[in-house]
Amino acid sequence: LAESEHTALLLKCYTKLKDFSTLEEFLEKTPVSQYDPATAIDVLETAGYYGLAAAIAQKPEVQKHEDYIRISLEHFKSYAKAVDYLGELPRPEASRLLLEHGRVLMKNAPRETVGLIRGICGLKTTGEPWEEPSAAAGGAGASAPAPPCVHDLLPVFV
Repeated sequence: LAESEHTALLLKCYTKLKDFSTLEEFLEKTPVSQYDPATAIDVLETAGYYGLAAAIAQKPEVQKHEDYIRISLEHFKSYAKAVDYLGELPRPEASRLLLEHGRVLMKNAPRETVGLIRGICGLKTTGEPWEEPSAAAGGAGASAPAPPCVHDLLPVFV
């Protein structure tokens, strides 16, 4: 496992050289276990490589959902895409991130955001009910936590 200093040094060299293809190849071919993803996201975002930073944050083995949503909203203004991404997360994580970014999402993608809130709270009127990703994968075990109540998400509207 690479130390965060090693990751930062290597990625800063690639970014200073403006060698996008080598940088992209390194991030695609190198297993995440061989570099520090948090440092990589920070260095890439600082250098303006937002797409690469978001791609790392989105990787299943990294799951830096907060970073992915923040980058999507701040740098790409991809509001509907951020709502779709939140809809793929487990309810507790989606709720937490919605409380943090909900005002921006309501302002810029109100219809999609309301649909997400309805889904999280189990209020969907069309389509399938919200299904936790682990349940969809055939996970068994403990019962799923109750969905958040509407009043838990009211700060999104205020």
